[in-house]
Amino acid sequence: MDYSERIYHARKTAGYTQETLAEAIGKTRGAVSQWESGETRPRHSTFVAIAEATETSLLWLENGVGDQPGPKHFSKSTVFNTVETLFQHCPPERLEGIPEKDIAEMIVEFCEFVEKHPDNQTVTNPYIIHQIDKLLASVA
Repeated sequence: MDYSERIYHARKTAGYTQETLAEAIGKTRGAVSQWESGETRPRHSTFVAIAEATETSLLWLENGVGDQPGPKHFSKSTVFNTVETLFQHCPPERLEGIPEKDIAEMIVEFCEFVEKHPDNQTVTNPYIIHQIDKLLASVA
């Protein structure tokens, strides 16, 4: 596995889209795309930022040394509550035309948000509704 495949794997495992990873590390989605295609190689400082954002070993990410990260796992209740919240606050017509893959990525991102912010798990919380809107905008 070369660096481009490791960046892709780390991003997907951490639940990022190219756009959200780019935002997290202060780069463009185009730059992330170029790294993942092998078109360009990030600088060391960028590998550091990607490793921190994706909670991945820098040695593995940059050089392929060590174990690759595994997929994230969420409890059934977290996933159920996330999907329930998403569909309570999102009319079905807003999801029409969005590929299932993108919806799945959005659900993973939202599960991560819920786990990181356990105090914001109430369905009526405006911040959660804002997060749903933000995630929908990123895949629409």
